[in-house]
Amino acid sequence: MSMTWGMNVSVETFDCAATADNLASARRFLRRFLAEVNWNGRDLDILIAVGEVLLNIVRHGFGGGNLRGNIHMEISIAKGVLVVLIEDNAPPSLPSGWSSSQRPAEDGGVGLAIVNHIAAEVEFAPTATGNRARLRFHPG
Repeated sequence: MSMTWGMNVSVETFDCAATADNLASARRFLRRFLAEVNWNGRDLDILIAVGEVLLNIVRHGFGGGNLRGNIHMEISIAKGVLVVLIEDNAPPSLPSGWSSSQRPAEDGGVGLAIVNHIAAEVEFAPTATGNRARLRFHPG
């Protein structure tokens, strides 16, 4: 399927257990979607931002994969904007509770800054059953 940025694309979904082993599959799913819709020039940035959110879910929400849980990802394009919705069933939390701004960059803690720099819009919200992240990206 080859789509242009201005067209609406049906939502595609990906579900997996919240383990580090599944992060590569999630990135392949996203990479395939971006290739199918010809999202030229932004694919690497989007993969980095979404990958960082997924890694943080596994690392912080599910204790590095030691706790059982699930991740659900939906990807769509509407009116030229790519939207990636990621939901998990980890204990509800907000980014302000995970802030590591006091840590040096070499110790980690720069992921949210990267995500906020790459995405046009980032929203994190706790839900009744876990957490939701919504990232919006504009074309190159």
